[in-house]
Amino acid sequence: MVIDWEFLEFDTGNKLWVDANGLDMHSKKLWERKDYKMKKTDNVAANFYPVTSAIAIRDLKSNK
Repeated sequence: MVIDWEFLEFDTGNKLWVDANGLDMHSKKLWERKDYKMKKTDNVAANFYPVTSAIAIRDLKSNK
């Protein structure tokens, strides 16, 4: 299953947290990889993350 979300009024700073292993939350940043420099493209598949049970984002404007 793939879910494509778009938050127009939310300022996430391109950060999100995913529960990829069922044990703890991992911070991810869109269009960044720690192993290599990534170019921003229109390729949506570059930002697919496996999610076991939870995903979280934070609005930097309202701290919600």
